[in-house]
Amino acid sequence: EWVPFGMSDLGEATMSWTMVPGRAGNSPAYELRRLANGTLAEILVTPCTLETERGCTDELPMVQFEVEAPFEFTAVRGSFVEFSAGPNGADDCRGGTNHSEWSVQNASREYFTKLAAGFAAKGADCNRVGPQGYAGRESVEACQRECAASAVCNVFNYRVHPKSCDLRRCLDPTAPILTSSRDGGAWSRVLRAEANERLDPIHDGYVMFGAPDQLGRGGVAYGGCKGGPELPPEGVAIAVDATVPRTRRLRWEVSQSRAAEVLGVRAVRLELRRTVQGRRFLAAVAPSRAMAF
Repeated sequence: EWVPFGMSDLGEATMSWTMVPGRAGNSPAYELRRLANGTLAEILVTPCTLETERGCTDELPMVQFEVEAPFEFTAVRGSFVEFSAGPNGADDCRGGTNHSEWSVQNASREYFTKLAAGFAAKGADCNRVGPQGYAGRESVEACQRECAASAVCNVFNYRVHPKSCDLRRCLDPTAPILTSSRDGGAWSRVLRAEANERLDPIHDGYVMFGAPDQLGRGGVAYGGCKGGPELPPEGVAIAVDATVPRTRRLRWEVSQSRAAEVLGVRAVRLELRRTVQGRRFLAAVAPSRAMAF
C-alpha cells in the first residue's frame, strides 16, 4: 500500500547528517526552518563555507541528510522542490550528467552516465576487459564498482534477466556503437582531466535523492541535473518514481563549490510503498479449470 510522506512527517522523523568537508578549513552547515506551529518548512544546506576565490572547487564537500521512516518500504514516488537560498544560485548539474552512485568525490571529473536502455556496447570499437567470474552480476551498482576499480574499463553493460555484468574498453566511451539488448543497458565512465576543468570550469554542484539499503548502498531515485545550474529562488520541482531496496531510509545528498551557494529543499510530497506482512498476491492464473497450487 502507498503511504503519504510529506514535510510534517520529515519534521517528526529521526534525521541524521553526514558531512564530508573536502578542503581543509571548510565547515559544511545546515538549517531546519519551521513554521510557527512547529511544522518543518525548509531544509537549507551549505556544503561550502570557504570564502576564497576558488572556494571548494578543488575538493567538493558533500552533505547527506537521511530520514528514517516508521516502516519498511520498497518504492518511492512523488516530488520535492529544490531551490537556491543564497546570494549565488546553487547548482544541480554535477558535471552535466545524472549519477547512480552515492558519495562520489570530485564527481564532475569522474562520473558514470547512462548511455541507453535496451542497448549494449559490444561492437568492434569496444573490447571486453572483464570482469572475472560472476563479479558485479548482483546489481547495476555492483557492476559499476567493478568498472570503477578497473584501470581500463570505460563502459559497462548490465542486463537484468539473466543478470550479467560486462566491462568494456571503448574507443569513444561517450558514443560507442550500440546494439539491441533486451533487459539491458549501457553506462559510460567519463573522466575529465583536471587541466581541462581549470581551463573550462563547469557547474559542479549537484543534488541526489533516494532510499538506500541498510548498508547505505543503492536506491538512487534521482541522480541530479534536472534542476540545472543556477537554481532560481522559487525552485524547481523534481518528480521521482522508483523501486528501491527494502529499507526505512530516505536520503538527500548535496554538494556545492562556493560559500554563497545554499541549496534548499521544501514542498516534499512523497508516497512510500509500505511492505504489508502476511499479504500474498496470485501471480498467474491456471490455464485450465483445475486450480493450480
